[in-house]
Amino acid sequence: MKFIKSKDVESYSRKYGRSVKKLLQLKLEQPVEDLTLYYGESPQGKLDHHYHSESTEIIVFPVGGKLTVNSVEYELEAWDLVVLEQGDIHGFQGESGKNTIHFAIKLPGHNDRVAVEEN
Repeated sequence: MKFIKSKDVESYSRKYGRSVKKLLQLKLEQPVEDLTLYYGESPQGKLDHHYHSESTEIIVFPVGGKLTVNSVEYELEAWDLVVLEQGDIHGFQGESGKNTIHFAIKLPGHNDRVAVEEN
């Protein structure tokens, strides 16, 4: 697991007042057959605990919240990013009653989600 805090990443200025941050450059150990980009929306601000048996997952949280990975809770700010390896148990809790969104890229992109009972 790897966390990237958006506020700690260098910003580059471009033409027309545009700014760019390179949040992640990932070296792949093996060829990847496919990938899937997900947009997730949760009106209750919750993502149940689960893991992926074969995939690496890269998740961006535009609004922040609390992410639990392998029983450790992390406070996320807007646009923070996490890279989860296969087997990393993770779940998310946003502000109570607020809509939460996230973007996730899975490599490979097939469905390998395994639900985990929460304590």
